[in-house]
Amino acid sequence: EIMPSLVGSEMCIRDRLHTVLHPEEITMAEMLKDAGYATALIGKWHLAGNPRKPNNDFDPALMPNAQGFDYFYGTPRFNGFTVYVEDTPVRSRLLRNEEVIVEAVQSWDHITQDYTREALQWIDQNQSEPFFLYLAHNLPHVPVGASENFKGKSDYGPYGDTIEEIDWSSGEIFAKLKELGLDENTLVIFTSDNGPSKESYIEENYDPDFFHGFGPFDGIKRDTLEGGVREPTLARWPKHIPAGRIDATPSGHWDWMATFADLAGVAIPAASDGVSLIGSMSGAAARPASTIYTEYWNGSKSPGYDAFLPSHRGRKRGQMQAVHLDGYKGLRYNVESADDDFEIFNLNNDPQESNDLAKRPEFADLQERMKARVLQIRRPNESAPRPYDEAYVPAAAGVMPENSGWKRSIYPLSLIHISEPTRLGMIS
Repeated sequence: EIMPSLVGSEMCIRDRLHTVLHPEEITMAEMLKDAGYATALIGKWHLAGNPRKPNNDFDPALMPNAQGFDYFYGTPRFNGFTVYVEDTPVRSRLLRNEEVIVEAVQSWDHITQDYTREALQWIDQNQSEPFFLYLAHNLPHVPVGASENFKGKSDYGPYGDTIEEIDWSSGEIFAKLKELGLDENTLVIFTSDNGPSKESYIEENYDPDFFHGFGPFDGIKRDTLEGGVREPTLARWPKHIPAGRIDATPSGHWDWMATFADLAGVAIPAASDGVSLIGSMSGAAARPASTIYTEYWNGSKSPGYDAFLPSHRGRKRGQMQAVHLDGYKGLRYNVESADDDFEIFNLNNDPQESNDLAKRPEFADLQERMKARVLQIRRPNESAPRPYDEAYVPAAAGVMPENSGWKRSIYPLSLIHISEPTRLGMIS
C-alpha cells in the first residue's frame, strides 16, 4: 500500500488512499532529471488520484510526465481490476505518455511482455546517456495473467505463471544491458512493496499459505507484522557490489532516494527520510541507521493460518504501528492512544515475533523512547485520522551536540490575543 521509493518523506499514501501531495513532493525522477539523467516509468503509476471517478478522469498534474518522467507507458491509477462508479464498471486505461493506447484493458495476459518490450526499446534509445528506469510491473497483483509461453506451465498455478514470466522479463533486461556493454556499471534493484495477500475474488482463488508466501514470518499484506511489511531486495552492480554479499541491516524504500542522490552527486532532498545505502551495499563503509516506521489501518483481522503463532491468528488489526529503534522492533495493533505499550522484539533471533521483550523491566526505557519516537517522526493528516494525532510531541534528545558552536536558551513566553482580526500577535 506504500510506494515510498518514488517520493521523499512527505507521504500522503494513507490507509488505502493512493494519492500523493503534489506539487510539493520531489520524486526521484525529478531529482535525477535535474542531475542530467533520462528518466522513464514503465508500468503502474498508481498515484494519479482517486480511482473511483467516472470516465477515468485524472489530473494531468499528478501524472508521471508532470512528475519528472520523460517517458511513461503504463496504467495511470489502479491496477486494472474493475472498480465500480455509480454501479458502472470501470477498467484501467493504458497510456503512452498522455496518449490513450487502450481505453479499458480487458486482460492482463500480455502486460508483462508489453512492459518488457517498452523497457528494452527505451534502454536502446537512451544507452548513450545516464538513465533512470523505473519498471513497475502490474503483476503479480491481481488480476493475474500470463502470456501463452507461461500460462499453465507453473506448478503453482496462475500466480506461479505470472512470477515465472517476470523472471523471464528480468533476464531480458540483463541480457540487453550486457549486449550494450552497460552491464558492469548499471545498478539494478529488484524488490516489492508488501507481503502476500489472500485473493478470493479472482477466477482461481489464492491463499498465501499455499506455499508459505509469507516465509518464516507471521502476517500478510495489511499486517505490520514482518510477513506483511518485510520484503527481500536484490541489488546487482557488478563493478561495485561483490557477488554474494548479504546485508541484513534493515532499510526502507525511501533509502533509495538518498542512495540515488549520492550516486548522481546531488544533495539528498531535505524532505527525504532516507540514508544512502552505497557504503553498506559494497561493504566499504557503515551507514547511519535507517528510519523505519509504518502506520496503517485496516478493519479486518489477521488470518488464522496454522503456521502463525496462536497469538497472531485472527488478531484485530485496527490502527497499527511499527518502529525500529536501537536494533529492536516496536509493534502495536489496535492502537487506542499514544500511551498504549509496544510489543518489543529482537528480529535477529526472533523473526516470527514470538518473544515480547517489553515484559522485561530492563526494556522500560526503550518502551518510553519508542512511544516518543513515533510521535517525533510522523505527521498527522486529516485524510487518515489516528488516535494519537493530538498527543504532544516530546523533544528529541541530543539535538544540540556539545561543542557544536550553537547555544540554546529557553525564555518564558506570554501570549496575548487581541480580538481584532487584523491585529493578532504574540508578545514576549
